[in-house]
Amino acid sequence: MSDLCGLRLNNGLLSSLPHKAGMQKSKILVAISGLAMLCACGGGDAAGGATQIPTQTSAATVTIPENAEAGDAAGATPVNRGQGDVQLPSASVGTPVNIPAGSNGQGGNSAVPAAGQDPCTYQPGAVWPGQVSDSLAPRPGSKGWDERYRGKSQNLDGAELIHCETFATQLSLQGPTLWAKNRADFGASKFDAAGGRAYSINDGVLSITAYQDGAVMRSGLVQSLSSAQAYNGATILSGTQGFICTGCFWEARIRFPKSWGTWGAFWLLSPDAPGNRGHLEVDGIEYYGEGDARGHHHGVHRWKNGTASGSYGDYTGMDEIADGGWHTYGIDLRGLSTLDGKPALVMYFDGREVGRLAADADYFSTPFYYLLNLAINGKSPQKTFPQTMDVDYVRVFQRKS
Repeated sequence: MSDLCGLRLNNGLLSSLPHKAGMQKSKILVAISGLAMLCACGGGDAAGGATQIPTQTSAATVTIPENAEAGDAAGATPVNRGQGDVQLPSASVGTPVNIPAGSNGQGGNSAVPAAGQDPCTYQPGAVWPGQVSDSLAPRPGSKGWDERYRGKSQNLDGAELIHCETFATQLSLQGPTLWAKNRADFGASKFDAAGGRAYSINDGVLSITAYQDGAVMRSGLVQSLSSAQAYNGATILSGTQGFICTGCFWEARIRFPKSWGTWGAFWLLSPDAPGNRGHLEVDGIEYYGEGDARGHHHGVHRWKNGTASGSYGDYTGMDEIADGGWHTYGIDLRGLSTLDGKPALVMYFDGREVGRLAADADYFSTPFYYLLNLAINGKSPQKTFPQTMDVDYVRVFQRKS
């Protein structure tokens, strides 16, 4: 029954809720290959939430409950935000609707858990092929990035979930796997130490808040290694004392503030080589709020002795990111994707590819740790406080051995 009950909320609710919300029970009658099954699924409630459509691998008929609102069944954009490839007419409420074989009510990508599903127990299943851009000719981004496959679904087949942080319990942010303020400040703010006003955990959501403290702007940063591990070669016991992963797929579900002056990010660093202060950096998303509301900024950098070289940054404009809602941001360092015959690093937004880069081999063979921060953009013409970045979860997948 778990496959049939892997469901997704509609666009509006998905943007406003963390995955822990929307757990009322609703019953949806599903007839597949002549068999009637009754699924008690967590997700929306039929009276005020979203009517949900299970993934189909063969033709099926779904009956929309009589008390569902018409708008619940009329799924919005079917591809662009990964919310479903089947649109149901309002007239379908209370009547059977045929769902074609291959359709996916999970937004065409069952690798991303729906609201109401536990991301730590939800396992990706078959992945809808998705929509590739209208031409396979190169569609350059910046500095070697390519967007010819923009819109293609992420594929986690053969991947194993090895890390899942849902912030379900209060964390000290002083270890053993997450630390606050364990690196130098950047941007125009000062990062709070653990216990500072910038950090709170409520209802399974980590909130990082930027605020004005007299003449000082303050905000926060959380990372999965301590400063001793990240910069001084201290022992790392991944999952027990710190967390790192090599050749992995990284994903975070985040709601960034849509405001002036903020600079939110989900990114990766390799632990420093203490001898030359050298490390690799992968920026999955840098978001500047109203300063660049449509901007998905991502890139890679190679550092040595405090100087960046081999920097390849890219920008992709998209309407979906500007809604101020919940979205998933993915970084694929497994090296399974290619670009012109070379292993490629790939960025994802809501389970759909944004762009890829034929990266150097060590990006796929070096361990990384993750960072989440809300900094302040000193170049912003205006700033409004307080502002909060919310993190629903962080998941990491590794290829099964």
